Amino acid sequence: MKTTYFIWKNPLCGGINPEWQEITGQAFYALVKSHEGRNRRFVKLPSTNGDGSDGVIVMESTEIEYRKWRKEKRHTEYLQKVNPGYKQVSYHALESDDGCYGEELIGDIDISYDEIELSMLRERLQVALKSLSENDMLLIDLFYRQNKKQPEIAEMLGITQQAVSKKLKSVLEKLKNQIL
Repeated sequence: MKTTYFIWKNPLCGGINPEWQEITGQAFYALVKSHEGRNRRFVKLPSTNGDGSDGVIVMESTEIEYRKWRKEKRHTEYLQKVNPGYKQVSYHALESDDGCYGEELIGDIDISYDEIELSMLRERLQVALKSLSENDMLLIDLFYRQNKKQPEIAEMLGITQQAVSKKLKSVLEKLKNQIL
């Protein structure tokens, strides 16, 4: 199994927008044994393929990232010790036939279903608005974006206020049918 090593080109960057440099295993070993590498931290990212064919990545990290990784690693080792059948699986390794990865199937706890529904409605509204004729779009623009009153719109378009009201109702019904 191949191991790839990445270090920061500038060790003083502290993990902020680092530029990465790939080094050999021999150079990595020499670095961690040197005085310069004494305070540098590295995490080991396991293969995402079940058979390990894509290898392992060892990359430099901040102290906080390293501690978090080490805590997770020790927890996994503990679970394997108390339950020998336990195996950690990467969600990323669970790729479906349509190219969707496992982590994409996990819900985002920071967003509510109401926000998701609203976002989807906005997307459908954008598509529905693009399907309107120029005249219908002008009417929607005048009424909703420019906040013009129906009598003002009627005067601008040279039609009656009742005609504007009827047309606006018709356009809104058309949008509603496309969205819902």
